[in-house]
Amino acid sequence: MDRRGDILETIGWVAPPSNLQGIVVLPGGVAVGFSGKELMFSEPYHLYAWPAAYRLAVDYEIKSLAVAANSVIIVTDGYPYVAFGTEPSAMTLERLDTAHACISKRSMVDMGDMALYASPDGLVRIAGGRADLMTRNIINPEGWRERFQPDTIHGCFHDGRYFAFYGDSINGGGFIFSPDSGTFTELGTYADACFRDLQDDSLYLAIGNTIKLWDKGTELMSYRWRSKVFQGKPVGFTSARIMADSYDNLGFRVFRDGEQVLEIQVTSDRGFRLPAGRGSRWQFELEGTDTVTAVIVASSMAELQGSQWTTSVR
Repeated sequence: MDRRGDILETIGWVAPPSNLQGIVVLPGGVAVGFSGKELMFSEPYHLYAWPAAYRLAVDYEIKSLAVAANSVIIVTDGYPYVAFGTEPSAMTLERLDTAHACISKRSMVDMGDMALYASPDGLVRIAGGRADLMTRNIINPEGWRERFQPDTIHGCFHDGRYFAFYGDSINGGGFIFSPDSGTFTELGTYADACFRDLQDDSLYLAIGNTIKLWDKGTELMSYRWRSKVFQGKPVGFTSARIMADSYDNLGFRVFRDGEQVLEIQVTSDRGFRLPAGRGSRWQFELEGTDTVTAVIVASSMAELQGSQWTTSVR
């Protein structure tokens, strides 16, 4: 067949710039990266070809990228964006309405159908073309910036949860956030880096000069776990019961309408009284080393058999 009259397919194919970074790959074999404020796409399955015609510009310096289905999540030092489409020549770029800047590129984590990253105000989730501040009801922006040094946060995804570490080996720590339940667990351990191995379904932590496996040791770590805010019509919770594997080191706190009303050490699975009072916003916190299987909060001691609110901490 004589194809001398066909258009040369490689016209416009150019090498990527030397400062291309943050490369991710879409399901159709298209690689995506960025340089400054430019978002760049490769030819499908030709990762050496990055045509200038496939480039899109945003208004802010790009910090990191993540892939969700056929879309690219772009976080910047200003507004987040989403680019979606099936062909690199016809990608649509949309700026999201909420101005949540990314202040740590290492905090950006692909969570499957969403992405999480650290902003000055808390952890932000981008999913379905929306940006939501997920820690709004857990910690206020001032406390977030003071306690967790968000510009140093680096994270990874494991068992459906966001594992993050902040600061350094001297003045640092970590936390675990569950997007499904909205629970936030503080850790007393800092790791320089983390890696999720899909083949053995394990999380590896680089701590100083050692590599450790998460949840594989024999010594118990201390934790501080706080629930999301349970909000509704004013109600008076008067009783609680905590089910745990042991009661050697287990503290429990209750917050009502933003104020702490109780702090006790739990020593058995027997029910106990909460301070009298009604509230429309309730939050609960556990701290220690014991494995907790359930927290039961009710309006009376008799109702403890049928839980009003339960959770688990392991």
